[in-house]
Amino acid sequence: MRNRLLILLIAIISLLAPSCVSHHSTFIPTIPVNEQGEPTYRVKGYAYGTYENFLIFHLPIYDSPSLLHEAREDMKQKYPLQDRQAYGNISVDIRRTQVYPLQWYKVMMVAEVLDWDSVKVTQQQP
Repeated sequence: MRNRLLILLIAIISLLAPSCVSHHSTFIPTIPVNEQGEPTYRVKGYAYGTYENFLIFHLPIYDSPSLLHEAREDMKQKYPLQDRQAYGNISVDIRRTQVYPLQWYKVMMVAEVLDWDSVKVTQQQP
């Protein structure tokens, strides 16, 4: 009886103890320049958005179409763009933590807010 309890205890610990943390990062450069190689924008500020999700046995607890989509929508809500502005140089970080059978995902999206109004546009004469 004691051996069975010990084996059961070891089996439970071996299922719950392994954990894993992984991190993935992607940078998408966006550098618009004119014919002279000068930037055609000014960095007005930085925008960020995050989203977290929790899974049990690979089944999501929160219903969401996509982690990246939700992070982008959060960024757009926190820092809405004005006229002649755009997001540029976007960085996406994804962190996954797993302790069987639980998983946590966190997505963080950071972008520069580019403003074209503050740059003097020069016209070339033919």
